[in-house]
Amino acid sequence: MKSYHELGGKTRPVLFGFGAAYIFEQQTGKNALQMIDAFAKGEGNISDIVSMIFAGLLNGAEDDGLEVDFTAADVARWLSKAPTLVPVLLEQFAESFSAGAGDEGGEQKKRSPRGRPRRL
Repeated sequence: MKSYHELGGKTRPVLFGFGAAYIFEQQTGKNALQMIDAFAKGEGNISDIVSMIFAGLLNGAEDDGLEVDFTAADVARWLSKAPTLVPVLLEQFAESFSAGAGDEGGEQKKRSPRGRPRRL
């Protein structure tokens, strides 16, 4: 699920799911899915929190075809000015992998009568 938030003087898209998890893992070398539990228990450090939200912002910008005009350090600064947004975004990250959550807007597939997936 994509959401939009006011950060850095602009309304910016945030998109979690596999795209953001991939970005996070490539940047940090950490398992993104294990971070769901860590964040829920309050065990995530600032670097991981900023990196995950940065990944969601980067994924959202790329999904919307927007220029990426920010760095992880920018995101950290923005979050300092909007601390109430942090738990909202971390919850969205966790929900993007919860049971029944849809993908990131990719094509839906439906089973054909013979059991093979077909594109809608």
